[in-house]
Amino acid sequence: MKIAARMIGSGTLLTAGVALANLPVQNSDSVVQEWSLRQFEGRSVKHANPEAVTLRLLANNRIVGTAACNDVGGDELTWSADLAGTKGAFARNQTRATIITTAGCANASSMRTGSQFWTRMSGAHDWSLRGKALTIKFADGATALLVPKTDADTNHK
Repeated sequence: MKIAARMIGSGTLLTAGVALANLPVQNSDSVVQEWSLRQFEGRSVKHANPEAVTLRLLANNRIVGTAACNDVGGDELTWSADLAGTKGAFARNQTRATIITTAGCANASSMRTGSQFWTRMSGAHDWSLRGKALTIKFADGATALLVPKTDADTNHK
């Protein structure tokens, strides 16, 4: 599966089944795709409410998401895609910050996994799409597997 987005109407961004790199919009906070974590550091991550991790790739190349019930944002991490839109890289600007809210969540396991994932994202190297799965490779070779949020509670439990 390749993922793409296009702007319609009043700025709604829709996934269109083409490549991530074919984005007609820049400098927008519109979501290209939202993902839920299903494997991390060699272990399965089950669907939870709230999810342990969601990750959203924005059309302006920023990355935001959640760590359990906490929001994650900032300007430290960005993503890019190759022309085919099936793989790409992450970049880290160490002069910028990733901001995570710190509300206590009822699911301690999800909170712990979310915190560990976003800490590891500072060392994220590249990503690739295979089928519907997004694989993130970290600098040390470890990986994380995410699925589209719409598929998260029916697949990869």
